[in-house]
Amino acid sequence: RSVSEVMKLFKEVIHTVRVKYPTKPIFQIAITPAGSRWKVWPEIQKVNVAMKAYCEKTDNLYFIDSTAPYLNDQGIPRDELFIKDRLHQNQDGYDIWAVEIKRALDKVLK
Repeated sequence: RSVSEVMKLFKEVIHTVRVKYPTKPIFQIAITPAGSRWKVWPEIQKVNVAMKAYCEKTDNLYFIDSTAPYLNDQGIPRDELFIKDRLHQNQDGYDIWAVEIKRALDKVLK
């Protein structure tokens, strides 16, 4: 999907949630850099940038940029954080995600 298509879907989801929960905070997690998607990572980064920008200008909408811990010193995905398909995280990957999500929740909800 193109950046504009993904953003259209993203905004539709936000609108749907807002109809039922107009004042609840919503947190959007960055698309994680994974080895199986690495060829399209430049486009994924554009989606992450667009989602972050939209979150920053929208009340009660927060972007969690969790990408850095999933990249090694060379800036490529850490395959040891994923199962064999190189897309879905293993427990170590989810543990990192949990730390990043908790940090964002604590910052906003305290």
